[in-house]
Amino acid sequence: MRSLTLLTITSINLLLLIFCSCSLSPKQEIRKVANAFYKNYKGDFRTCDTTLLTADLVSEIDAAISKEKKEAQKIVTSAYPTDKPDMIEGDIFTSLYDGYTSYKIGDIKLEPDKAIVLVGFIYQEKNPKYKNALWVDEVVLVREHGWKIDNVLYKGHSSSISNLREVLSSFINSESPK
Repeated sequence: MRSLTLLTITSINLLLLIFCSCSLSPKQEIRKVANAFYKNYKGDFRTCDTTLLTADLVSEIDAAISKEKKEAQKIVTSAYPTDKPDMIEGDIFTSLYDGYTSYKIGDIKLEPDKAIVLVGFIYQEKNPKYKNALWVDEVVLVREHGWKIDNVLYKGHSSSISNLREVLSSFINSESPK
């Protein structure tokens, strides 16, 4: 009986040790989400990993994709079927239209249910006569069944639009040309 109790206690301690060593700190979890997103993101918001985004952000992305499809259909059935439909162009998950060729996760500012991750980006120019672009944007994550990306604050390149949510909202709410 005593050996069974000792075995049970040892097993429980071993499981607790394994469980505790596997859990990540909040900053490690946040870094893991941001890294997973930018590691696999190919510059097209239509194909990004939405499991790493908040439900509200996914909803806005879906609305933008839906509007793009409707605009394309309008053009096809219009008097000018070769015109270009309204659409979002360029990389909207960074402040540089062309996107990035590499990135590095930087400092993380942690609040109770929100985090701001500084992400450094490089756009490597193909033509050596042009300079590479280097900049830092702020990626906002919130707690929603784990940490999820909720916005990107454009800090690296001047633009009339300051963040990802504003790009989506502006496009979704814009009037189509008649």
